[in-house]
Amino acid sequence: MNKTTLIILLVVIVLALTGGLYWYYKIRPKNAQSTTSPSPTVSQTLSPANSASPTISPSTTKQTIKIFMIAIDDNGKSGKKIGCGDSVVAVDREILPTQAVLKAAMEQLVSIKDKNYGQSGLYNALYQSSLNVDSVSIDENGKATIKLSGTLQLVGTCEDPRLEAQLRETAMQFPTVKSADIFINDKNLTEIMSLEGA
Repeated sequence: MNKTTLIILLVVIVLALTGGLYWYYKIRPKNAQSTTSPSPTVSQTLSPANSASPTISPSTTKQTIKIFMIAIDDNGKSGKKIGCGDSVVAVDREILPTQAVLKAAMEQLVSIKDKNYGQSGLYNALYQSSLNVDSVSIDENGKATIKLSGTLQLVGTCEDPRLEAQLRETAMQFPTVKSADIFINDKNLTEIMSLEGA
């Protein structure tokens, strides 16, 4: 009797364990999935947020450079006085981060084809010219050599100093640049202007 009772008891325990294991491995994972499934969903929703930060960060890490426009008849009130009582005035431009800031600034300047710079009231003396930046270099003494090519539209006594000031002041904005030689189609801008004035 005791043996039989013991065997029955063992069978009951084995069945109970088998049933428990069956429940643990077959039924519980389904419930566990329903409770743990939000976790992957959360991580998936977080994943775009994480991947979005590289997309957002370039806009926050843009560099600011300056280009120069003309305030006509400003007589030096808004910037450096030039030519026929005008001022050359700095305007901020945002660019993608680059080491070649001088080249980027010159490219920004010559890319603008509008006569007036937005709603600022500033004038762009380069609007009739069509120039490309071929190369830019700065030597150990801080002398910048800027080579442009294309068409430079010179129109007269007041206009030419405006045009030269825009190019030269844009080049000279950087502390590493102590002087600038600007060439257009391999001719020095200073010589071009002196020939025009002659």
